[in-house]
Amino acid sequence: MAAVPFAAHADVKGTHVNQFVFCTRRQGRAPVSSFFTAMLLFCVALFSSGAYASGTLTISGTPASTVAVGSAYSFTPTVKDSLTGRTLKFNIVYKPSWATFSSTTGKLSGTPTSANVGKYSNIGIAVNDGINAAVLSSFSITVQSSGGTTSTVKISGTPATSVVAGSAYKFQPTATDSAGKTVSFSVQNKPAWATFSTVTGALTGIPTASQTGTYPSIVITASDGSTSAALAPFSLTVTPTNATTLAAKYPGDVGIGSDPAVVLYENFEEGSVSAVVARYDTSDNAAGMALVADHPANSSGGHAMQLTAGGSHPATDFYKSFGAGYDELYFRYYVKYHGSGPWHHSGLWIGGYNPALPYPDPKAGQRPVGNDRYSLGLEPSSDVSDSQMDFYTYWRGMHSWRSSPTGAMAG
Repeated sequence: MAAVPFAAHADVKGTHVNQFVFCTRRQGRAPVSSFFTAMLLFCVALFSSGAYASGTLTISGTPASTVAVGSAYSFTPTVKDSLTGRTLKFNIVYKPSWATFSSTTGKLSGTPTSANVGKYSNIGIAVNDGINAAVLSSFSITVQSSGGTTSTVKISGTPATSVVAGSAYKFQPTATDSAGKTVSFSVQNKPAWATFSTVTGALTGIPTASQTGTYPSIVITASDGSTSAALAPFSLTVTPTNATTLAAKYPGDVGIGSDPAVVLYENFEEGSVSAVVARYDTSDNAAGMALVADHPANSSGGHAMQLTAGGSHPATDFYKSFGAGYDELYFRYYVKYHGSGPWHHSGLWIGGYNPALPYPDPKAGQRPVGNDRYSLGLEPSSDVSDSQMDFYTYWRGMHSWRSSPTGAMAG
């Protein structure tokens, strides 16, 4: 009896044989022992071939990370197998929807359309020869708009503008790219004590007591290589550890407007009179207003508002209502008066009405009832020869220059 394989299947992994299926039939008068001899020899041969099949398999290559809409993309990895004669089989995970993949060669190819703009991440290609396997490092492909020039970069975020010496500072903006491109960051005028990440855009650091002061004009920019966007310039003030007042926290008032305790901050740096008065509820005589470069020597800004009144325009002013909810308000301002005067009723005026009014109404010389209004003002006297500052307070117990504080004029 001879052993004749009628059907046989062997699945070899390493040196392990999973399955044999043999059938036999008589051919002549050969002894039965011949079948077992033939079967034994087959088993030895099969196990022996696996025992020498360790080998090495490698896959390599650097796929392009971008492709423009309408352009052909193609990548084929390089494979080296120390075992000759083995059939290679390729697999892929997270294949882009617009691409095709060959399980025979490992080629990834395709031509994306405008509907495919975006980033395709974690793509992985693997190869095996039936014994060994190898995997290419995962990669991403970004489909860019035609020519790669119509993408839009956006950057946003509100950085803190002060930090106490010895405390940690961190600000990280948010940036997006419409074409899914990788965004990198850059910074201008970075404080010496801070570090900056070009990958995340994070500005971090811990300033020391010797680094107190204001660091102006910091600009963080995001770019995708073809287009960019930047945050508005900002200043960062390092305050002393024991700083408790607003003046100590914000030398030169830089950044003071961002403090939650500040209700209104004006530095006249809006660029135009119209931009300044737009922040207020009402204004009068814009023709009598001008932004000038005359400002205090230690001012952090470069402008002041010059107010001129007289003739057909007896008043030049702007007015802001803070609304309800304040028990106490503190004011600090800088003013310079023309040397020759007169300056009557030229200064700061604050107050409140019940009910609230959208315009100022001092009611000169009239005593309030007590629950209707309250106001005070600080201004120079009208007498040029005696240029002192006068303080006006309108309340229910006030004295008045009127013969009747309810409204009648003095003699």
